[in-house]
Amino acid sequence: MGDDILVIARAYNTIRRTGGLDYPAWQAAVEAYRGRHPEVSERAAGIEAGRLIADAATYIPKVIWDGVGTVPIKPYRPGVLIWE
Repeated sequence: MGDDILVIARAYNTIRRTGGLDYPAWQAAVEAYRGRHPEVSERAAGIEAGRLIADAATYIPKVIWDGVGTVPIKPYRPGVLIWE
């Protein structure tokens, strides 16, 4: 299950980098997750895909945002906006 985050991030990124919006990209991530875990319900797959997308955006932003826009380069600090 450790490499699920990469698979989901790449599925999400594939749609976003071609100009797709968040919802179709999330749907692609859900499909990718269900492809790896067919025993999981649609609802559970959607929840898990959303969690993995959020984790990817936090821990491996380069993978999820490559080709979509700029990747924040400043580390997060509480109370400080990264786009200052």
